[in-house]
Amino acid sequence: MSKYTVIEGADSFYYKGQDIGVLLLHGFIGTPQSVREVGSLLAEFGFTVYAPRLSGHGTDSEELLEVNERTWIENVDHAYHYLAQQCNKVFVVGQSMGGTLALQLAAKSPELAGIITINAAFDLSRMEREIGPLRHAYLAENGPDTFAQDVHEITYQHVPVKGYYHLFSLTKQLPTLLKKIEQPALIVRSRIDHVVPPANSDDIYQRISSVNKTLYTLKKSYHVATMDVEKQELAHRIGTFIAHQAGWGEIPGAKSVVAIS
Repeated sequence: MSKYTVIEGADSFYYKGQDIGVLLLHGFIGTPQSVREVGSLLAEFGFTVYAPRLSGHGTDSEELLEVNERTWIENVDHAYHYLAQQCNKVFVVGQSMGGTLALQLAAKSPELAGIITINAAFDLSRMEREIGPLRHAYLAENGPDTFAQDVHEITYQHVPVKGYYHLFSLTKQLPTLLKKIEQPALIVRSRIDHVVPPANSDDIYQRISSVNKTLYTLKKSYHVATMDVEKQELAHRIGTFIAHQAGWGEIPGAKSVVAIS
């Protein structure tokens, strides 16, 4: 049992739906709370949605000192195998570091039905240079990078730099893995992103081997797109992509979703 208490509202969530599963992965120092609204909309479409809380997140920033990138990969593997037992097909959706982990999963799981990344981290070399070698320091965190105002994201106020270096190690594994990805892919990027350069998504789109792939740009949302002004449009775009790949055609409840123009 962990010695850390999960912050209220930050734990994993699971919505039981039909036999198409969606594994929904949050980003670095985020929690499932940051993807809950999109997850809820996907559940309304009829999908079974599972958003696991990654180790070291949603508790105390000190726990980040006790985990690493291998821990997060294992978290995702465990969640994927659990969801695959419940569903006939599984799609993975990941935001920021969650997108990095989704790419990791897709590279080694050819049976995965499809992948959707949202502002996925691929090349964070600039961020690494800016942070420098302060492995034992802590960095102060501001609010979420969103165009929308007054967005509350459950996160940490101070983060150990060591945690960032685990993130950097995770992204550095991708160049040799992306060419192995052949599943249908929807690569979503924000036109303006103050955390992960939008060019990261361009690189991912170019490097994966998928024949069926789409690069889609959100015009108003910033980095944490699942909590921003186009979250409904984003959920609809993801739901439509999954429904088409799964052979559903139109997604149930699609008419009730209003896309923000």
